[in-house]
Amino acid sequence: MINTKENVYEDLERTRKILTSLKKSIENNSSNLEYHKDVFEKISPVYPFTNELMQTYNDMFDLENKKVLSVTGAGDQSIIALTKNAKKIDTFDCNKLTYYHMFFKIAAIKSLSYEEFIKLYTVSSDMNIEEIIEIYKKVKNNIINDDIKTYWNNFFKKDPKLYRYFFMDGCCTPNLYDVGYVEKTKFEQTKQILNEKNININYDLIGVYRLYNYQEKYDFINLSNIMNYMVTKLAYAKLIKKLIDNNLEKNGVILTTYNWTPKENSDEIFTLEELKCNPKVLSITKKYKTNSETNYMVICK
Repeated sequence: MINTKENVYEDLERTRKILTSLKKSIENNSSNLEYHKDVFEKISPVYPFTNELMQTYNDMFDLENKKVLSVTGAGDQSIIALTKNAKKIDTFDCNKLTYYHMFFKIAAIKSLSYEEFIKLYTVSSDMNIEEIIEIYKKVKNNIINDDIKTYWNNFFKKDPKLYRYFFMDGCCTPNLYDVGYVEKTKFEQTKQILNEKNININYDLIGVYRLYNYQEKYDFINLSNIMNYMVTKLAYAKLIKKLIDNNLEKNGVILTTYNWTPKENSDEIFTLEELKCNPKVLSITKKYKTNSETNYMVICK
């Protein structure tokens, strides 16, 4: 996906309007950024990091030389697939800011020290914008697509104070989650891998139901927690069935749901079973210094 300059400037204007409105709303009602209902609009704030136990669950799947299809989200699914030596990565999202953000994040990992990267992504009301601008100057030369570079160059030139509002905050503080590269040693390893690779990620600006049109077959399909936002579970389950039948390689796996509560007796599982999708619930636990966290995934093969 490559945008013309006209498209980029249109996206910048839409971004400015939405983030300015969000800024006013937050200043009038709350001191913290919170979840907003327009999360799946075509131009909406993005999560800075996933809140999934991603490094832990990716260790459960062999992505070496495999073809991966994933929701874009915070970009972490694709970044970790790169570090796992996936052969092909296709990513999709209905929020266009995920496109501008994912390649921005990859460039930031490639360009910055660990301390600079964490500072760039510590989204808070007391962010030093001048410092963020200086950090961005180190990032921009590693942004691989000209349209994305144009977007961020103009963003920091005209609207740097809106940078904080580009992100949704609250549940994605990086030191709380198993992202895979927010710990210093893993960050340096990820940086080295990304600097040695030819970054080849295909992005498609579509919603999940447009996957009906896909012809490609994949070894791993990652739909993250999209199921949690679907009003019609049957329609979503039918999409899963189609993906299994038409888009999943032999011995492939599709992660249909990621959740923070058990799903064994849910309507979703019942519907997937009715459609013969052979759902299986997996639990994954991450132990921290003072506590542990258990998440749940539904996979089909």
